[in-house]
Amino acid sequence: MNEQHRPTQPDDLQSASRAMAEEGGYDDYAKKGFSYTAPTHAFRKLLVIILVLLLVGGAGFAAYWFFVKKDDNKSAGTPTNTSSQRTDDDKNEAMLITGETEHYVSNGFMLEFDYPKDWKVDEPTGEGRLTATSPALQLKQVGGKTITGQVVLKVRNKQQALPEFDKGNAVAVLTSEKVNYAKPSSVQRGSTYLSFLAYAGTSQTDRLDGLYITGDVGYQKGQAIPKADFTPVDPVISVSFVKCADSNCTGEAATTGLDASMWGQAALSAPLKKMLQSLVIN
Repeated sequence: MNEQHRPTQPDDLQSASRAMAEEGGYDDYAKKGFSYTAPTHAFRKLLVIILVLLLVGGAGFAAYWFFVKKDDNKSAGTPTNTSSQRTDDDKNEAMLITGETEHYVSNGFMLEFDYPKDWKVDEPTGEGRLTATSPALQLKQVGGKTITGQVVLKVRNKQQALPEFDKGNAVAVLTSEKVNYAKPSSVQRGSTYLSFLAYAGTSQTDRLDGLYITGDVGYQKGQAIPKADFTPVDPVISVSFVKCADSNCTGEAATTGLDASMWGQAALSAPLKKMLQSLVIN
């Protein structure tokens, strides 16, 4: 049988149909004969489009998860953070020193000052010392431990011993601050340095043991402060801290130090500074 009149097979018909459906496909089919294979560029183009869509979709999902879901998780955590903040606020409220004041006049020391109304002032006759003691407060020690303690203002004449220097020189745990007296007398300087001491014998850094009025002498953080610097000072005026034996501070208290960062909390520092600034020395 002549090859030009060979019956067309089903596979040949399928190839011819595909060739007719594609642009220029029939001419290629006529040139290549029954062995024609349809071009595959359309299929490859489709694959590329599918891959691009998958990549774009994946990127969009990742962006949604990172930005939207992350914010949702933060919102979901708000109650916990609020509770933590409430705990911190409660501690600060327990640490507050009342803003109401009383005025005290000491004939023994020829001075006067304002002190928080709920503090107790004690000046035994003829003993050369005066103390003003706070009620129970929540105070923070180095390391973050919270204790029940008290703040004590001390006024001592130059005949009084200074046992806090028995173990050696103190160190300035913070740089001294200069404060102005509110109503200085005619024989009183207008301002003074307030210095922050860590006593010798403690291995803790950043521990604040006492605040001292040091007159015209100020100290840089880390500078040694010898007992001799207080020899010409009369009276010696300081603020120290004690740890209570019970929650009501009715038992015997022990001297302690605070984390120096507490001075940066206005709930503690503002009323103490105000009390010291109110001093009038006659």
